Amino acid sequence: MATPKSKLRVAITRAEADAVETARRLEAGGVVCVTAPVLCVLRTDAARPDGVFDAIVATSVNAIGALAPSDLDALTRLPLNVVGARVADHARAAGFSVIASVAPNAAALAPLLLASLAPDAHVLVLAGVDRGGLLEEALAAAGRAVTPWLLYEARARPWSAEESAAVAGCAAMLHYSPRSAALALSNARAAGIAQAFAAMRHFCISAPAAAALAAAGARHIVVADSPDEAGLIAALSRRM
Repeated sequence: MATPKSKLRVAITRAEADAVETARRLEAGGVVCVTAPVLCVLRTDAARPDGVFDAIVATSVNAIGALAPSDLDALTRLPLNVVGARVADHARAAGFSVIASVAPNAAALAPLLLASLAPDAHVLVLAGVDRGGLLEEALAAAGRAVTPWLLYEARARPWSAEESAAVAGCAAMLHYSPRSAALALSNARAAGIAQAFAAMRHFCISAPAAAALAAAGARHIVVADSPDEAGLIAALSRRM
């Protein structure tokens, strides 16, 4: 994955574990990173749904990390379909032995699943409470039985005074979802750094993520060419 060459200061707003991994990747390219999560990921401890499943879907490492050892024992031999190589890596480390497909985003994963699953297949989707649901809808519309298992919840997280001061000194910020972009804007307003927030460059994973920032007066917004981290970091590399 390409990283920006110049020395710059970038705020990363994704949940802490994810932010640390992204920061490590960017810092290898000489970027100064400020991790300022706007979300805190918590397990829901929801019981595993009953049923016989033919395949599993996971779109986030948070879902893999929320699985209890007993659940892993029951599921790791089923074919797992994931969004992103990073999720695949975490799944293998957790013991999943069959990674059936890896797609860059949920939209790309849907046709791969439909091509490989039998018409009467039953799919278990490992998800968070605030999921998009588009992949589940695409599978259900094609006649596949879909059961979501809500394993984690991403709750809003305010910035500390120290984090807010560090964010205010950044030249750019990365946004990974519409919700996290809106929360970053809310945190900036609450911290009294709205002017600095509006002046920095905002790199967004999608047009919906950019919409709230544009409405709030952010002046420099770039939308990634592809809705994934590789696209986001490529956009940062080109523009900075």
